[in-house]
Amino acid sequence: RPIRPMPIRVVAAVLAAGAASAVLFGTTLTGTVLLAYFAQLPLFIVGLSHGWTAAAAASAIGTVGMLAFGSVGLAVAFALMEAVPVAILCWRALRHRIRGDGAVEWYGPGALATDTMLLALVVALVQTVMFEQFAGGTEGLMERLGPLLGPMTSPQDEAVRSLLASILRLLPGIAA
Repeated sequence: RPIRPMPIRVVAAVLAAGAASAVLFGTTLTGTVLLAYFAQLPLFIVGLSHGWTAAAAASAIGTVGMLAFGSVGLAVAFALMEAVPVAILCWRALRHRIRGDGAVEWYGPGALATDTMLLALVVALVQTVMFEQFAGGTEGLMERLGPLLGPMTSPQDEAVRSLLASILRLLPGIAA
């Protein structure tokens, strides 16, 4: 099959999705970690709309954006936790074949759910390792969040700190 160039509207969508994904993931640098969990959304939108090659291209643009925006470690984290799983899942979700009778047979939903689960486990493992290596675990992240939370001296503030520490331990699972 000859390689066809992408139409300009698809190229624009790929560029926008890659940039939006990088910006969302880059919010981890500002301390707003929750927005980073939406970084895959633009990649999925472009990938499921225009094919897995568009998802892969947007993922590459997002990875380069993270390299420019942050650091090599942040770009690798983006690629491993956001970009590669999206490209794989878009490729698998859009797989199909034409049967002998002319009907389209899509990749099975059970197989796609299994692929998603395995990728989620890999993402959780990668984030757990990175969380421990780079952020110093829950205690290190709590220290980084300290200036954002302000002084916490009352018993109620200590309860909030304990709740945050409990939630931070769940971040790898939330990412998956």
